[in-house]
Amino acid sequence: MMKNKENGLDDKKHKSSRFEYLKIFRAIVLIPIVILMLWGIEIGNIFVVVSGIALSFIISYPFKRIISKECKIKDERGYYISEKASKQTLFIFSILAIYMGIVLDTFGNQYPPYLQAGITLNISVLVIIAIYAVSYTYNKRKYGN
Repeated sequence: MMKNKENGLDDKKHKSSRFEYLKIFRAIVLIPIVILMLWGIEIGNIFVVVSGIALSFIISYPFKRIISKECKIKDERGYYISEKASKQTLFIFSILAIYMGIVLDTFGNQYPPYLQAGITLNISVLVIIAIYAVSYTYNKRKYGN
């Protein structure tokens, strides 16, 4: 590795610090957009919310390109860790959502709107699990292993 002659930092450290600054700057830029979206939800204006979502994608894209260009994953450990984390997240969310749906279903006799919310929550978890199973099977067949 080559040393940077001006300040003595390694190139890797310089890239990672630039990466951190870009992440922080992106978050600071997106905070007003999130506030705009929350305001749109508060007043009930779907146009403001959709505009905020579109604006956040438009602003985030250049940052994402720069970050992904500079900080590429060079080995499969990152992919493995990401896969483990996503599976755990899906599992924990599914379990919590199913239990919350069951709780809402049980309150459905006393409070009818809770019954509909519980059924919707349980059906959405089943759809998420089905989509995950189909995509997992497809990718396993396509890429092997």
